[in-house]
Amino acid sequence: MTVLEKAAGAATICAPLRLERAALRARRSGSALRVVRTGMGPLRATEFAEDRFAAADPGEPVVVAGIGGGLAPGLRAGDIVVASAVRGVSGQVVPVPSAPLLANELRRLGLRVHVGPIVSSPAVVDGPARRRLADTGALAVDMESLWLAEAAGDRPLAVLRSIVDTPEHPLWRPGTLGRGVAGLRALRRAVPALAAWARATGPREVVLATAGEGVEQVEAGQFSGVPRGSGLVLGVDDVSEVDLAALAGARRVVIAAGAQAPPERVRELLESLAGLGPVSVHDTRRGGGPQFAFRTGAVPGQPAPVRVDREGI
Repeated sequence: MTVLEKAAGAATICAPLRLERAALRARRSGSALRVVRTGMGPLRATEFAEDRFAAADPGEPVVVAGIGGGLAPGLRAGDIVVASAVRGVSGQVVPVPSAPLLANELRRLGLRVHVGPIVSSPAVVDGPARRRLADTGALAVDMESLWLAEAAGDRPLAVLRSIVDTPEHPLWRPGTLGRGVAGLRALRRAVPALAAWARATGPREVVLATAGEGVEQVEAGQFSGVPRGSGLVLGVDDVSEVDLAALAGARRVVIAAGAQAPPERVRELLESLAGLGPVSVHDTRRGGGPQFAFRTGAVPGQPAPVRVDREGI
């Protein structure tokens, strides 16, 4: 399988339970998503990951998806929590930088979406244990995501949980069945967004250019090492405006960023893109440095319009 074929949507969705797998498989028609059941809890998740990921392509995108418990106030059954990071109760952290891009796509489907940390516990939590996890700032809790995310390594990774129980409505209380149905329905509705995320994965080059003249010079091929070409302009002010569909198959993104703009905007966008696959950055702005590989870290500038170049694909 080539890189471009992977970007067209091949990905593995890890669902711990049979009901979760059934919900996720219901709407995957026409996509290259493979939905597999990992089993419930950390032991089964670890055993699955050791077998599956050892034999899988090291660049294969991985999604961890299922139902989970809400920790934050205001969450309700059927809400989707997209992990910005997956945490363990012993302090482990696995960043999930593409979370804002996936959240955008889920919101376009009409789902209630929250972005923040998900914590994985080795056992079901309730009462004081649940409150302690909520105090860490995590939005949701599950029993598998950390172990699957750790095993995924450098693969593009997405993690989401559809909420079933909340602090106000814990498990094994009246109404659990109805809340479970709401959680599974939301999980099924999320599948097209997962397919869009998978299609957008893959390595790409990002060119930082000064708005206006700088972008025109990039298009004209006036910078050494920057391929010539033009493409689709996305009028965005920040990462929340980026459309995954526009990134599908795109191997070059030109960001028009003023040198004096707040650096956190371009950093957030680059981190999100790096969550979809390796990113090579070429800064063509005045005083910009040479081409470099990017996964996380600070890069000066702010994204304004984003130009996606499909030439040569």
